[in-house]
Amino acid sequence: MSIDVVAAFEQLCAPAKFYLIASLLNLLFTSNTELRYKNNILPTLLRFFMSLLLIVAITMLLSFLCNRGMTTVAWIIALLPLLLLLFAGLAIFTVFATRRNPRRGRR
Repeated sequence: MSIDVVAAFEQLCAPAKFYLIASLLNLLFTSNTELRYKNNILPTLLRFFMSLLLIVAITMLLSFLCNRGMTTVAWIIALLPLLLLLFAGLAIFTVFATRRNPRRGRR
């Protein structure tokens, strides 16, 4: 029993394809960083496979939603992690950009 990965990928809707590619790239980059800077490989591999299972499950959910005609909901779910990361980054930037330097003005 073989699975044709290319045919399975082509059957996915656009939100599912976007989420799958973005999540796999993120997983590869974070796993590479963890393996490079940490000595313990077992937790990294466990986290990698658990994340991979979650990515596959969410991709299947997005495909299911698209097949039911809820493409807008699928796009919202697919873009939600990216939007949350963007808002968190903007909040951190805002906090540090508006903080006054306590040494400025003192002599």
